[in-house]
Amino acid sequence: MERAVQASDQAGKGGKVSLYALDDAVEAVYAAWGFTRTGDTGSMELDPERSDKWVKHDNEWYLASRLNEKLGTASSAQG
Repeated sequence: MERAVQASDQAGKGGKVSLYALDDAVEAVYAAWGFTRTGDTGSMELDPERSDKWVKHDNEWYLASRLNEKLGTASSAQG
């Protein structure tokens, strides 16, 4: 997912990603990554700039939990 967000950012879309979740279980996984419903059942969007689950570090988007593991910190690394 980080690659998709990064590709969106590089394309000038601000890291936004839209998708359609096929069922409730899949929708729950996407919600855990910061996606929100956009209307119809299954239609979801991620805006990393508005999500506390994402941080931008060294001009790249990361899931905050993964970046914290990578950097060995417990705080977000906005920068």
